[in-house]
Amino acid sequence: MKLQHAAALALVGWCLAIPPFDNNMTIQTGAPMGQWRLRCTFNTSATCEQERQRLIAMRIKIAKPGKDLVVRSMKASKCVASDDPSLKSRKAPPDISTDPAQPK
Repeated sequence: MKLQHAAALALVGWCLAIPPFDNNMTIQTGAPMGQWRLRCTFNTSATCEQERQRLIAMRIKIAKPGKDLVVRSMKASKCVASDDPSLKSRKAPPDISTDPAQPK
């Protein structure tokens, strides 16, 4: 592997992408990725997926009957590489917090 390629791979992070929903509270999983909220960035896809699963479990515990929009939205979320071309269509910078496993 070339040094430039290895350096590029090291710069790729992972984002938890959460789909938008419309006025009827319908989750828009078919919306362009540029409209999805990026909640966090992570060093690896595995840490992103662990956080996704943790958030789903937490939301299930606190959801009230009939008020599960956030649970459904989190279940429809997915982890994407920060250099994914579909993220280039974002009009605003992503909402980024640091990876909880990352030292500060």
